[in-house]
Amino acid sequence: MFKHSLLPVSFGRSLEPLRGLSRDLERLEKSFFNLWRDTPSTSLTYESFMLPNIDLIEDDKSIKVIADLPGLGEEDIKIEINDKIFSLRGEKKIEKEDKQENYCISERTEGYFNRVFQLPTSIDESNVEATLKNGVLKVTIPKLANADTQKKIIQIKQIK
Repeated sequence: MFKHSLLPVSFGRSLEPLRGLSRDLERLEKSFFNLWRDTPSTSLTYESFMLPNIDLIEDDKSIKVIADLPGLGEEDIKIEINDKIFSLRGEKKIEKEDKQENYCISERTEGYFNRVFQLPTSIDESNVEATLKNGVLKVTIPKLANADTQKKIIQIKQIK
C-alpha cells in the first residue's frame, strides 16, 4: 500500500519531516495554555482558546478525521473543505446561571477552536460524510479512485 502524506510536496522535497515538528508545536501550545489555565490573575486563559484532540487516519480509500468534542452539538461545529484545506471550527459554551455557587474547583472550559489541515489533491469533496455521536465527530473524506496510479510521462523535445 502506497501512503500519501497530508503535507504537500514542494519542489521535489517532501515536507514529511515537518509532521513531527507540527505535532510537537501543538503539544507545546496545549502545555502553554494549560499552564495559564489555573492562574486566576491573568487575562490569557485556556477558556478563551481550546484545541480539541484529533486523529487523522489515512488508508488507500479515504482520510478519516476523528475529533473529541464533548458537550458540542452539530449546531456548534462547522466543517469546511476549500481548495484542499480541511477546516474544523466551533465554539463550546457553558450555560451559567446568575445564582452564586460555591465552587471548590472548576475545570470546564468554553471558547472557540479552529483546526486546519492540508489534504492531498486526490480527494472526492462531493462525497464527504460527517457524524457526531457521544461527543466524537467522525469525518470521512473519500479519495478519488485510481488517483495514485495515474502518471503522465512528459516527453522532452530537443530544440536545435
